[in-house]
Amino acid sequence: MNIKKRIVYLSVTMSIFVIAFIIYGFVGTMGTYRTFDTIKSFFFGLLGGLGFSTFASSIIMFYRYIIIQSLCFRIIAFVLLPISIVLAWFLGIFIYIPYQVYNIIQIHKYIKDRKNPIINEKRY
Repeated sequence: MNIKKRIVYLSVTMSIFVIAFIIYGFVGTMGTYRTFDTIKSFFFGLLGGLGFSTFASSIIMFYRYIIIQSLCFRIIAFVLLPISIVLAWFLGIFIYIPYQVYNIIQIHKYIKDRKNPIINEKRY
């Protein structure tokens, strides 16, 4: 994956996480609780943010995987759509945090390499 796709993936999933965290944090303060409990609202926000962000991550990763496969594989994946959806969902859940860390490391490495004058010098 190139650096542009990494940055887009990271920004989309993190923005969804932040928005869902804020929305579900406010939802955690409403309803039957009636008292502002910061720990409960934090956990509601955390679970909501992770849920929506892993869902978006699984959609993005499954799309990027399926688009490079052959037509025969795509047809089989469409015929077995419930299994494909479950596999994509679990892929998003279990790989979400390690893949976010990996993307951050790769982006940092790319930026560091671009700023290094020894790597960027033109050799004739």
